[in-house]
Amino acid sequence: MNSKLKKVFRTMLFSGCAAIAVSAVSAQEQKNAKPDQKNAKLQMQIPVVGVDSVVTVQETGTRKYAARLYSVRDVALPARVSGKIEYTIKKCDKCGYIFKPDLKPCPKCGTLYADADTLEGEFVRKGDLLIKLEDTTYVAAKMSAEAQIKQAEAQIKQAEVNVKHTKRELDRQTQLRQGNATTEQSFDAAQRDYFLAEAALAAGKASKALAEASLLTADTNLSYTRILADFDGKIGKIAYAPGNYVTPSSSSLCQIVQFDPIYVVFSISEQDYLTNFGNPETLKKDGVVRICLADFKKSIYEKTAPVWIVDNKVDNSTGTLKIWARMENKNLRLTPGGLVEVLLSKRVPKTMPAIPISAVQTGRAGRYVWVLADEKTGMVRPQPIRTGDTVGSLIVVEDGLSAGQTVVVEGAHKIIQIPGMPVVVKPIRKSVAVK
Repeated sequence: MNSKLKKVFRTMLFSGCAAIAVSAVSAQEQKNAKPDQKNAKLQMQIPVVGVDSVVTVQETGTRKYAARLYSVRDVALPARVSGKIEYTIKKCDKCGYIFKPDLKPCPKCGTLYADADTLEGEFVRKGDLLIKLEDTTYVAAKMSAEAQIKQAEAQIKQAEVNVKHTKRELDRQTQLRQGNATTEQSFDAAQRDYFLAEAALAAGKASKALAEASLLTADTNLSYTRILADFDGKIGKIAYAPGNYVTPSSSSLCQIVQFDPIYVVFSISEQDYLTNFGNPETLKKDGVVRICLADFKKSIYEKTAPVWIVDNKVDNSTGTLKIWARMENKNLRLTPGGLVEVLLSKRVPKTMPAIPISAVQTGRAGRYVWVLADEKTGMVRPQPIRTGDTVGSLIVVEDGLSAGQTVVVEGAHKIIQIPGMPVVVKPIRKSVAVK
């Protein structure tokens, strides 16, 4: 045997001995390992999955339609009288204190009016003051109307006294005339004075009514110098800064948009309308509207909405019927003008089991889910199912499951089934099924 072969033989012999030694050491370590370490290794091999219960739904026939969000109230606030903008209301960005120029610094944090932020882009409440116009002229007009009312009231009082006096004189002259104790000229003069007194009284009342109308106009114009929020909503950009002179012909000062509730407007084909609902009453009674948000995950919005308005005719150019749904938007996730996808389904009398779409797996034999057979041990088993329509983020199970069972909804890809071996998982309840 030459020297090269001897070296190769020695190397292989040394490697084999080393491997045997390492194996022996590993076996000895496993034999001497503590029970806690063995359990830790076993737990690391058990997949952690999310589970949830099978729920029931009473909807079917889900169809998708493109939709747009519209505000229920979208109002542009104009200048209804002429005047210079004195100030706009501001809000302290530190503590939320509402500012006016005549107020002292913020009592909470000391911020000055000049350093505060405007209400632009903020949510306001109904009746909140937004913009203040110069009101000197309108205050003077109100004072003038009030003075005219007082003057008219004085005229009325004087006229009432004259009416009483001339009425007594007329009655006296009438009695004297019956006894031929007075002349026709005296009677005519008394009658004329009475009619003039009544006319003066009527003129005084008319003057008061005219002055009251002037006061009403002056009050109204004065109120228009305070631009208030008509409803709860979000204010946009204020078009004019303080110091600008605005008139009723100027463009709108600002715009308020209501966010809650919000309209979801979409159109369905005449065929879908007649096939699934048949008439507006059934559509409004049994129609359930969900929306798929335009985010990356295409998530389903947590609220459903009833059909609010069904248009009175089919659009001739598109063959579709326009529908308005009124969606709750207290969390302000929906913004007017946004594009969404509507999921329109129909309520049915029969309840059907449903599970999240993420729970459905596909194998050689078809669709199946992992069912939690034992909550304590974490034993799961595959269960073949037959699926139906989707309802929001759920899918109806026509056969294979019943309400109340627990299925794996997250992490099913971690489960590996070995023939003859039980499948064990660590279940964590997700509570994501009901949407």
